[in-house]
Amino acid sequence: MIGVAEFSLPPVFDSDENEFILGLIERGARARYNAGFAYQIGFEDVPILSGKPAIGILNQMAGIVEGVVLGLEAESRRIKLFP
Repeated sequence: MIGVAEFSLPPVFDSDENEFILGLIERGARARYNAGFAYQIGFEDVPILSGKPAIGILNQMAGIVEGVVLGLEAESRRIKLFP
């Protein structure tokens, strides 16, 4: 990055503006950059899930629900609730 007056890694989250701040430049200054970004979504308000990737947690939850549904279907057939 060229022309950036202040750079922060990892980026700082500004909750008032709902944005991440990676770098600051002076008003009117010109900056050049070449950057790529990757992101990861996580659950922060639930302590047991804090900082873990959302997709892994959601996949695990889906697997638990699928197991419960399959178990209910099997038990329903076993007791002949359904033909």
